[in-house]
Amino acid sequence: MNLPLLNPFESAIPEILTHSLHSLNATKCAFNRRGNYIAVGADDGKLEVWDLDTHTCMRTMVGHVGKITAISWSRDGYHVLTAATDWNCIYWDLVEGINLCTIRFQSVVNTAQMNPRDNFSFIACPNGEAPVLVTLKPDDHSPRLRPTITPIPLGIADETSRTTFDIVYVATFDHEGKHVALGSSKGMVTVMEYPSWKILDAQRPVGAVQIRSICYNRRGTDLCLNASDKIIRVCPILESGAPDWEEHVRFRDDIDRGQWAGCRISNDGDYVIGGNAAKHQLFIWYRIPDPDGEVVTLVSKLDGNYSTGGLVDFDMHPYRPIIASVAKQDKVLIWEPNSPENWSAFRPDFTEVSENKEYQEQEDEFDWISLEEIARRKALKTTRDHEDIDIVRRERANPHGIAYASDEEDLFDAYLPNTTTRAESP
Repeated sequence: MNLPLLNPFESAIPEILTHSLHSLNATKCAFNRRGNYIAVGADDGKLEVWDLDTHTCMRTMVGHVGKITAISWSRDGYHVLTAATDWNCIYWDLVEGINLCTIRFQSVVNTAQMNPRDNFSFIACPNGEAPVLVTLKPDDHSPRLRPTITPIPLGIADETSRTTFDIVYVATFDHEGKHVALGSSKGMVTVMEYPSWKILDAQRPVGAVQIRSICYNRRGTDLCLNASDKIIRVCPILESGAPDWEEHVRFRDDIDRGQWAGCRISNDGDYVIGGNAAKHQLFIWYRIPDPDGEVVTLVSKLDGNYSTGGLVDFDMHPYRPIIASVAKQDKVLIWEPNSPENWSAFRPDFTEVSENKEYQEQEDEFDWISLEEIARRKALKTTRDHEDIDIVRRERANPHGIAYASDEEDLFDAYLPNTTTRAESP
């Protein structure tokens, strides 16, 4: 409803720290598909869902007994998937506030992500085991869901390449759910077609180092990965779905050479964001390098070093320049563009003054008003009072010119019961 009120000319990147969500010992955070809610996982296994507009905790879910390692939203926005160090994945119903399904694995689940086109399937990467596809189906004898676990067939990409069966550490779907990218502990990046599981590409672009995180951009045209060699790489995707590693661009911190806690690509695809794990710093680079292809431009660096620890995790808003970062053993910080107050927008002749001035009354300011003018003003007020205001119909607004997919017309909000937990000022 408030989308038309947003400034279409605001900065394309976050600039300042606006507020923080008082979620103790947070470890993970993730925006939903609409961007109005953010899920926060804690060190004690607790899951909180916050409203980004009112800065209120809408839901608190308790089910894990270990640190949450992954959070993923379903497409409809009514369900959340969490993975933790207790070897469990839990599929939550946020409307009813219940646990619909608990999937027990044989080891810690490093990452888990919902299928962006299916509300009841997700991919998980247990530590030391092959990645699996979990499909949730209704149970005839229980209101809970029944999981079906299918190992992902990892094999040989071609006759000359090596096998891809390393310990897969991370996995992600693209935005349309047609491809899956997997990163192993030995630097192998495998791109597969879904649901046929045909291997499109399998290479080691970073050498024999661990792939710590991997993600697609919103349009699915770029693949961004973070490796243990402290370099973020962004690679374009060919029409076949395979990455073109010959055209990839590298991003790193040339001064501190610190390890990255994660990587993201902005919603418009023009910027790359990396989070420094040691100092809680967010680096924002321009996506396109110089003509020689060697130097990338560092546009901004957001410093949250005043917090008690480093950076644990961060996530990018799906269509607004907003970043939520998780401080180590601390709260969730929200970064937004700097929006100065512009009072002249309400009245063109408004003038801002630095100091108070004594008001000088105009000579004809309180002169007598004729009866005709009074009657005209009353008639105008009566007409305005009887105007019908439509507060029910929802109109699609796109103030930022985001290129939505043709099947994204079903964007809606899952309204959750409210609580009294409020956001804390930074």
